[in-house]
Amino acid sequence: MLRIGEMGEKVDLPAQTIRYYERMGLLPKPERASNGYRLYQEPDVRRLRFIRSARALDFSLDDIQEILDLRDHGTAPCRVVMGLMARQIDANDQRIRELTRLRAELTRLHKTGLRMPEDVQMKILIATGRRPNTEGLGLDEAGVELGSRGQILVDAGLRTSNPDAYAAGDVLDRDMFVYVAAHGGMLAVENALTGAGRKYDAGYIPRITFTDPQIASAGVTEAQARQQGHEVEVSTLPMDVVPRALVGRDTRGFIKLVVDGAAVRLLGAHILAPEAGEIIQTAALAIRFGLPVSELRGTMFPYLTNSGGLKLAVVALGKDIAMLSCCAG
Repeated sequence: MLRIGEMGEKVDLPAQTIRYYERMGLLPKPERASNGYRLYQEPDVRRLRFIRSARALDFSLDDIQEILDLRDHGTAPCRVVMGLMARQIDANDQRIRELTRLRAELTRLHKTGLRMPEDVQMKILIATGRRPNTEGLGLDEAGVELGSRGQILVDAGLRTSNPDAYAAGDVLDRDMFVYVAAHGGMLAVENALTGAGRKYDAGYIPRITFTDPQIASAGVTEAQARQQGHEVEVSTLPMDVVPRALVGRDTRGFIKLVVDGAAVRLLGAHILAPEAGEIIQTAALAIRFGLPVSELRGTMFPYLTNSGGLKLAVVALGKDIAMLSCCAG
């Protein structure tokens, strides 16, 4: 017999996800020990490994349930599985054909020296990155020191090596986001004209990659927090336990929170989800103002929103969310 933690280690899944699959009827109800612990059997491990693999192939929960029902009733589910796999293979084949087309086009253009089509140029532009464009600005003559990549070097108040010159934005070669440049520009102007002495704080900047699903982060990663000497606690919440994701039938991704266990405050938030960019700002505010985790837990989040998953992730630090009602905290 296996406890849920041991089960999770064998299949590399968090306890919250195992409980969710149990609630959805994909796993049989476990036995209960006298101390209340769930106890699973070895066949449950094989069943859970199948569920995990099927989810990795984007099989829906309904598809998985159909296959498991057929197997449980002694019917060979091969035809159903083959049909579902064929659907996934067709989608993968389409992606492969597109990549093959692009590779052939790049090869032809390399040999002929012709101009690349716009869609290929865009893919290469994204891959090559960016660097500060400071050449020809006469910064040497102005006494403004540059770094090895041509970036303008500034202090915490965005002042350069010339005490009368301030800089902000991509020329600093860091935090290359338009909203960061706008914020830095206002801060630099205020410091330059009023001597306010405001400091540039990059510790909470929300960062979003508009893939599908989106990727959003704020603050530090778990590894960075440990390197900084924090007593780290981590909560990882799969989106398939967030009610809004279930209703929207898109449960891809997870929410990961990095917490200072001693100060009990949020250090970082990292989200992979269809609306990650809409969720991250609440975490960014909590990180910027050092909001205690208890304040986040005690704040009301509207039901049936993906941002409510942030509160669930906070609650999961100290409670089993599988035992709570939809809106409990």
